[in-house]
Amino acid sequence: MNRRSLGLYSLCLLLAAGVGRPVAAAEAPGLEGNWKLVLLTFNEFPFGVMSISGTATDLKGEFRSAQRQFGQPKISEVKLDGDKLRVEFLTGGRNNVFTGAVSKEGDKPILGTLRL
Repeated sequence: MNRRSLGLYSLCLLLAAGVGRPVAAAEAPGLEGNWKLVLLTFNEFPFGVMSISGTATDLKGEFRSAQRQFGQPKISEVKLDGDKLRVEFLTGGRNNVFTGAVSKEGDKPILGTLRL
């Protein structure tokens, strides 16, 4: 297993709030808008930017951009259960799952883990 693979398997993911995120606390508690995904391995590595829209019970997402080596990821599921966010997406034919905790204060990063 090379250093890059080991880093990707043991990484954490940080969703940092994007610019111009609309307030939608009643519908999807602070989730609606653009989010920058950052992998925290040895340094911060930007994975890409995704957009989340919809209500808390019917969230949808799509990648606006991603690093070239990940291709064009496709989001298959965005789910909010209490304060737990789950995002499933495909990259290179593999299913990846991000799970994180959403802050009740809003406008805070969502820290979590990514299973590749």
